[in-house]
This record gives sequence, C-alpha cells and structure tokens, in this order.
Amino acid sequence: MTNVMTKLFGSNPKVRVASPNMISVPINGKVWTDNQALAALYFGASDEKFMIPVNCNGNHWCSIMIELGEKKRIYFYDPMESSYKTGVRSAAQVAKQLVPEQQLDGCRAQSYGSHLGVQTDSYNCGIYVLIAFELFAGAASPGLVDKRTLQYMRYRYLIEAVLMELQERRIEREQDIEQYSNAPLHEVDQEDTDTPLMDPFKDLGGPAAIKDMTNFSLREFKELWISVRDHVRANYNVGRGRRSEIKPKDAFFMTLVMLKEGGTWDSNAKRFRLATTTFTDVVTKFIKMLAPKVYVDYVEERCDQATMRMARTKDKTFRNYPCALYAVDVTFQQSWRPGGSISENGKFYSGKHHLYGLKVEVSVDSRGFAINCSHHEPGATHDITMFKENKAFHLQKIKKLPSEETLPDEGPLLDTHPDEWAILADKGYQGAAEFLRCIIPKKGRNISRADQSNNDKIAHDRVIVENYFGRLNILWRITADKYRLARELYDDVFRLCVGLTNAHVTRCSLRSDNGDWYRRSQNKLIELGIKIKQKRRLAQEKYRAKKRRRLSSSISDLGGEEDASEDALTQLSQAF
Repeated sequence: MTNVMTKLFGSNPKVRVASPNMISVPINGKVWTDNQALAALYFGASDEKFMIPVNCNGNHWCSIMIELGEKKRIYFYDPMESSYKTGVRSAAQVAKQLVPEQQLDGCRAQSYGSHLGVQTDSYNCGIYVLIAFELFAGAASPGLVDKRTLQYMRYRYLIEAVLMELQERRIEREQDIEQYSNAPLHEVDQEDTDTPLMDPFKDLGGPAAIKDMTNFSLREFKELWISVRDHVRANYNVGRGRRSEIKPKDAFFMTLVMLKEGGTWDSNAKRFRLATTTFTDVVTKFIKMLAPKVYVDYVEERCDQATMRMARTKDKTFRNYPCALYAVDVTFQQSWRPGGSISENGKFYSGKHHLYGLKVEVSVDSRGFAINCSHHEPGATHDITMFKENKAFHLQKIKKLPSEETLPDEGPLLDTHPDEWAILADKGYQGAAEFLRCIIPKKGRNISRADQSNNDKIAHDRVIVENYFGRLNILWRITADKYRLARELYDDVFRLCVGLTNAHVTRCSLRSDNGDWYRRSQNKLIELGIKIKQKRRLAQEKYRAKKRRRLSSSISDLGGEEDASEDALTQLSQAF
C-alpha cells in the first residue's frame, strides 16, 4: 500500500501520504491513532490534501481523506459499507481534531461518495481505496467498477509497486556504498506480442523503465536481442520434454533483470508473478544458453581486435607503458560457506577479506574491454596461481605478431622477453616476470623514490581493471552481492555479465568513478569480514569462559580448589 501510494502521489507537492500504521480500527470498534505521527503529517499544511489509509483489524482497508484551504472537507470511506464504517467515522473525527489552527472548524466528517459501487468480494478493498485516493486527488472517474476494471487496476498497482521497490533498492544501494572509503493509465494489449511480460513495464513505466530494469535503453535492448535471437531460437524450447510457455524475448528480459538486481529466485519470480520453479528453470537455462554466445561475440571478438598495431593506430596505448597490451587482476566475490570439513571448505576462505568466496581473473585491454575471463577458483587461491593456470592464454596473446616486429618497443623486460608485449599486474603477481613479460610494482616499504615513481605509473595504467570491475559490479548486482546460487552456474553467470559489460562499455566508456565504486565495495567486504571474525572470536571466548566456570564448579563439588586445572579434574575422574 505504502509503495503504491508513494509512486502515485510522491511527485505531487499538494498531496501528503500517510503511513498505514497511523490509524487502525480493531474489531471491538475502538480507534487507535498515532497522534504524534499525525501531527507531523499536518505540520506546516495550508492547502494540501491528505490520504490516510486505515487498517481495520488487519483484514480490511478503509480510508480518510482531508482537504485544507478553500474547499476544506473531510471524508471517510469504506468500500464494503461494512460494520467497520462506524469506527472509521470515529477515526476521522480524531484526525480532524489534530489538524492545527482549527482549519477544519465547521466541517463534518462525511461518507465519501465515489460512485465506484460497493465492493462485493473479500479481497479488493485495497484497490477500491487506491482508486478513491486517485479520484480525490483529481483523476477522472472510471465509473462503476466492474470485474474487468478491478483486474486491470490490480495489475497496474502491482507494476507500480514493483517499480517503486526497484527504485528504493537502487537508492538504498547507493546510500549504502557511499559510506565506505574509495581509498586505493490504459489497458495493456497482450495479444500478438512477443513480450507479454515485458510490455506492462514498458507501457506503464515508459522506455525508462526498461533501462532501469536491464541497464540498456529500449533501442539497445532490441539491438542486443537481435544479436542473440538466432542462437536463442535454435536452442530454446527444442528437443523432448514439456515446452516452456515463456516467450524467448521475455525470458531474455527476465534474465537481464535477474543479473541486474541479484537477490533470490523467489524475490525475482514475484516481480513477474511467476512460480519460483518456473522462473528458476527458464532463467537457468537461458544463462547456460546465452553465456557461451555472448562471451564469444563480446569478449573473444574484442580479444581478437586487441593487437598492438591497432592500439598504436588508434592511439589507445597505455600512457606510461605503451609496450603493455593489457592489464590483469583478480576480483573476489563473497559466497555461501561450502559444506564439509575445514580442510575442504577452507580452500574458499580468503585471508584478505576474512570471508568465504570465489575468485576470477580478468584481463582488460587499453580500450577498457575485457578480453579474457578465467574460470572461477576458491577464495584462498593466490593470484599468481590463477595467473599460472591461465598461462596458455597469456603466452598466446602477448606474443608479437609478424606485422608487429617493426613497432618500437623500449619497455621493461625487453631483454629477457624480446618476442612478447607486456602485461600490467599488481603486487600479488610476484614471480610472474620469470616466465612471462609481466610488469609488476616493486614490493616493500623501504623502496627508492625511483621505484615508488614506477609503482605509481603502473598503478595509474592498471587502474583500468578496477574501473572495469566497478562498472561490472554497478551494472550487475549478482556479481557484487553475496553469491547465493549454485556454484556450478557461477562461471556462466560471471562470463555472461562480463560480455554484457563489454556491450555496455561499447556505448559508454569506463570512468574513474567506476573504480571508486569498486574500491568502496571491496573495502565494504573487508570490513564485513573483520566484523564476522570479531563476532566469532567473542562467541568462542564466551564459550570458553562458560566451560571454565563449569569445570570450576565440578572441581569444587569433588573437593578441589577453585583455581584447579582441567588436568586436576581429569586426575580426580580417573581416581574414581
């Protein structure tokens, strides 16, 4: 109720919306009001309208509507004309008395005649109340409400609630990340459409709703769909077994929403009014089907284009190290703790973040495109280990082509690796230069000014990887929040998001604030891990203290001393 009312009237400065918790009417007819909240609602009012939903015994909605100014009036409304109406009238009188400066003196609380008809079912009271609110705010009357109108309005209000929820999640996410450091009305026609699930959002929210839900404008969404359409039609709803009733383009839309918003299968299924099992089955199949196609089209194709001659021709080389072809780094994502023994699940525990999670290595060229994405590894895996396991790709990619042998190259490690272009990496890749031309910052606190200057230059060039990770996490929340899906699906999810991020970077280049977001999110994970570790330590200390008190009490009962040790208790037990 609150979300829909905020969506309907939040942009109207002349309408104030009350919380449903301000007034309630229990079954005994007594009225409960939050006088302090009502006084705050009225504060400073002169010519506004007030929409106050009233909950009757937790199973029926009524309302109170107040208008100040020239047309000062107060109404109470019960769509069912039930026995609750007397209590709502009393609540209206209480609400009237709390209006400051006697602005409603001389007004009598009247029953609202909305001409909507009387509610005959037991579940549409909220719809009637919302329609009455809109009429009171100045909307055109739909006339006598029939079953078809109720069905449409119910669907419309559901869409409004979903859009409002998504907007609140975005605002909450932005407010949450800001606190961390960045240090280093018409009826929808569903006939003859290939997107019956997407159309309500597009028709009621406009093209902006599609961008808010998928990260792509309506035109970009259509272009992206065209690029995968033939592949989807060849692989979706084919073979034996029951065919899904979800149309391919709708399934593509739902997949993008799932990747963007993250969360659980259940919460995302509710947005489309689908059974959780249906939504899970369709989106899982779509992720597995799309990931290889999108990765080839938007990652491997960018990799083929990423040559040193192209970078020099288009003036897209790294500023400080033009001999470097790309930069590489590893990103960590928190996940659920695997089952099994400590020796088994300990492989997933990151000592840096103090959390269980997964790691992926991504290579980003000087244009800002990901050109390679490794398979995921447990969170305890070292960066250099992942680099070695991906050595085949790096060795093949940095090898100088015959047409590039004449290009100037005066960068570091040329003497030991004359046939290779360089890779930029961070301090976690110590030792990589022994087998590949990898430019790495010097480690240690007491380093020379020259080494510190080189470290700064490397960091300046390779910040493009952090910018890419930031864009990836901003666009696709499923890669930033705690991963809760099956681990077998993780590679497909991550690679699909990387490919879609490349498609987004094609239209909007990386920016420095993307890197700020990534650093804030990583610092957030580190702080979260520290808090969890401290909580675990306090629980252990509490347990040990209880155990000591229990042992001390047992020793005293046996005639021992209070400061006796556990060994003493053991000896006494053996004696008996």
